[in-house]
Amino acid sequence: MGGDESVYVFTPGIQYDNQLSERWAIQAKITANYASGNLGNTFGLGDAYLSGTYSIKDNSSWKKSILVATKLPLNNGDIREGTRPLPMQYQSSLGTVDIIGGFSITNNKWAFATALQQPISGRNRNTFLPAYWNTAAALKYAATNDFKRKGDVLLRAGYNVVPNKKLNINLGLLGIYHVKNDTYLNGAGDVPIIGSKGLTLNVTGLINWYVTKNVELGTT
Repeated sequence: MGGDESVYVFTPGIQYDNQLSERWAIQAKITANYASGNLGNTFGLGDAYLSGTYSIKDNSSWKKSILVATKLPLNNGDIREGTRPLPMQYQSSLGTVDIIGGFSITNNKWAFATALQQPISGRNRNTFLPAYWNTAAALKYAATNDFKRKGDVLLRAGYNVVPNKKLNINLGLLGIYHVKNDTYLNGAGDVPIIGSKGLTLNVTGLINWYVTKNVELGTT
């Protein structure tokens, strides 16, 4: 997909799910990230996600569940092009430890979910300042030296266009509200990254192919 400053980003991942009981399930996921833009091409490990899901049982046709998760970085957000630091658009991870809490409600056709994701580890180790490059292209990117990210509130609605035992196609909308401006560090202290606070709305698509009972391939 395309990101800020037309940086192309591809994020593959591998995921493990285990239904421990009628109400409890656990999940583990590891991601990687490829980014390509006018400052270079990068590839690296992304994040590890560990989560637990508790299903609330009632007599309704809607399934309700609570999610508790953590995101652990597999790098510090300090990938470089040679000796020069790259902005966050090229990093395979934000470099922060996050906690995530969410609630979802689904039936055979519809899925609605909300979640809060909050970084708890402080700054990452990114050192990008446009002056390090001193090029017109680099000046278009926000400074992210000692980047400190704020939390997100997520809302998602999805509809199963093709639901069956072998293939599932889901289309939806994902809204992400970034609650405060992120900051970077300069000689005078923390500086807000103007414009990083606010709402972004994304159209999403998910395709899952159930290869066997225990193996599933998907793309978003």
